[in-house]
Amino acid sequence: MDRETKLEAGALATALSWEYAELDEAVGWADRLIEVSTIPDDRIIRLALVKSKSEGISILHEILGPFDKWTVLRKFFGRFASKEKLTPEEASDLAKNIFKQLKQTEITTLPAPKEFQNFWGLWDDIDLAIDGISGDPIEVSAMILKEIKLLAL
Repeated sequence: MDRETKLEAGALATALSWEYAELDEAVGWADRLIEVSTIPDDRIIRLALVKSKSEGISILHEILGPFDKWTVLRKFFGRFASKEKLTPEEASDLAKNIFKQLKQTEITTLPAPKEFQNFWGLWDDIDLAIDGISGDPIEVSAMILKEIKLLAL
């Protein structure tokens, strides 16, 4: 399977895990791959028939295989390339999930790549803005979207 298809699988697994996609999107993606394949990969066929989100995520991770999670995250960020703005709630949710990726990496491996370091404080920034303590939630949301777009593949 080619690199781009694997990356798409990883980005879709992230989208499903983070609640930015529904299972029918993964099934539709699998259906489209089956239509253009002479001999479709067994994992793609299984994904096209999947009935649960957790099973879909598992199969997408199988398709992805060993891959740099930061490249996958950048591919996921591509979903936001044409987005004009994020609500403060959307920005908070994204910042929370990115923070968790950073924290998990810090605990288990080397620090995250330099270009992701700006995300360390953004979850606090947006939540403090939402709570009216510090900053404007719309401005912080725009800043988060800008950072995402800069890294998007």
